[in-house]
Amino acid sequence: MSKKDTIQIIDIRMQRPIIARIEEENLNLTLQMSDKATLSGATVSFFTPNNVSIFLSSAKKELSKSNSIYKSLFGKIHKTKHKNFKISDKDLPRLYNYFESIQTAIISMYTAIESFANICIPHDYVYEKNNAKGIKESYSKELIERYIPTSEKIDKILPSILNCDSPKGSKLWQDFKSLESLRNDIIHPKTTKKNTETKEDSSFLCILLSDDFIKKVSCGFDLVSYFCKQDTTHSLFPMGFGEIELKPVPIKAGDFEKVDDHDEIELPS
Repeated sequence: MSKKDTIQIIDIRMQRPIIARIEEENLNLTLQMSDKATLSGATVSFFTPNNVSIFLSSAKKELSKSNSIYKSLFGKIHKTKHKNFKISDKDLPRLYNYFESIQTAIISMYTAIESFANICIPHDYVYEKNNAKGIKESYSKELIERYIPTSEKIDKILPSILNCDSPKGSKLWQDFKSLESLRNDIIHPKTTKKNTETKEDSSFLCILLSDDFIKKVSCGFDLVSYFCKQDTTHSLFPMGFGEIELKPVPIKAGDFEKVDDHDEIELPS
């Protein structure tokens, strides 16, 4: 497949196409991963999405919604000399809508990063590290996914696999750690005790209202983009982060399985 060849993509959230090369026929076939679901006694087939892309898309939509609400609520604060405000009863629902959207964006963004880190790891990869007692431990892909923190994957494992520098120490890393901390606050809520009263710790909500917070959440896009650019041929990486290269996969004509889909029609809208 030449560099000038282009393939039409229906939706950027799809998995990357696969180029099957049949040498004996000097033929390239463009294939797309698909799945089938059974519902109401019928079978429905669809092109398989890239799950990292799904979460990134969700984060992008919720960030856009959050930004719009934030500006409508707080956009005029810097234009007034007064420094003490309260949210009116009329605007309270919009504030809560903001909290809904920004927290959904945080969870979606962090889940996208988690998913991306896991798909980067080859099935035969082994990660070695010393435990607290100085004893070397070995982790297979399955053990890495289950027991190694996402931040450690981003700092050590992905740079090792993709042969690139760790983002640790950069502004991008600082924003990622802030995102991670807030995600943990949302997923694992804490309580505080004052005198004899126990209540939910909501202090992190004030952080969500800081001036540059929405930009910090967006760091997930830059983080995924950084690693995607290290390997433009990775078949499981999401699309939309620069040019991609599709490496033809050698296959024999006899390897294709005949699928009976002659009676398959498009689902009515």
